[in-house]
Amino acid sequence: MPAVNGTGAVMLAVDGIGEVMPVVNGIGEVVPAVDDTGVVMLTVDGIGEVMPVVNGIGEVVPAMDDTGEVMLAVNGTGEVMPTVEGDAPRGRHRRGDARSGRHRSGDARSER
Repeated sequence: MPAVNGTGAVMLAVDGIGEVMPVVNGIGEVVPAVDDTGVVMLTVDGIGEVMPVVNGIGEVVPAMDDTGEVMLAVNGTGEVMPTVEGDAPRGRHRRGDARSGRHRSGDARSER
């Protein structure tokens, strides 16, 4: 069952193998997923916007292209990788295929 915040908004994150999951800490707060090295990965905020990710060397990278579609995924080693178009396994972020739906934001832009 997805985690929700106090307003009932679904709060999701992406784990170290790129699967979407809810994250709740010990006091019930939803927090970003981190890999086993402590690197923060893709998250979704309380209003459904995809938040920036941090790659393995600490650089913040946008999670969306200029149309607002999810364009990054996290591979098995926790590295942020560009996604590919087409069908994707369930639970993986691919262009327009986030399990929580398409996320739009006018603020996030890719640096492709």
